[in-house]
Amino acid sequence: MAFSSQSVTIHLSLTVSQEPEFISVLTVNSSTEIRCFTTRPEPWAVNLHRGFHGDKNAVYLNYEKKQVTHKVIATEFTGRIDIKEDKQIEEGHGLTFKLSLLKQEDTDWYYCSWLYYNVQKTEQLTLSSKGRIIIVKGEENQTFLFDSKHAPSILLKKNLHFL
Repeated sequence: MAFSSQSVTIHLSLTVSQEPEFISVLTVNSSTEIRCFTTRPEPWAVNLHRGFHGDKNAVYLNYEKKQVTHKVIATEFTGRIDIKEDKQIEEGHGLTFKLSLLKQEDTDWYYCSWLYYNVQKTEQLTLSSKGRIIIVKGEENQTFLFDSKHAPSILLKKNLHFL
């Protein structure tokens, strides 16, 4: 009886997503939620970034054994961001960031980055979502100026003016 050896390669699809994934036009003092998901369990850290005016963290969370061990919220968002873990995710991880009392200065491109660290290989893996543009209006027919080299490809040019 002859046996043949076969190797099987399994490709795991690691994905990240964010909802909603489009441009939102909101008013001053309103609230919005950004939901971020990954199919990979046990992140080392997660960031909610602001991307138009340099890449800044709005929120940074550090995890150890599935628990948040360190949380940093940018000073401009102190008292205006609530974070809720999504317990409905069977595999992977999900968070909802609720931004409240929005100001015109909060207009930006927001996206999530999930960080994973492999101790054996001493390497870091970063998975980022496409993001969402939030525009906070104070007046009707307000013009928004964005530097086009920092704008993500998902930008729709309707009602936006590029430098």
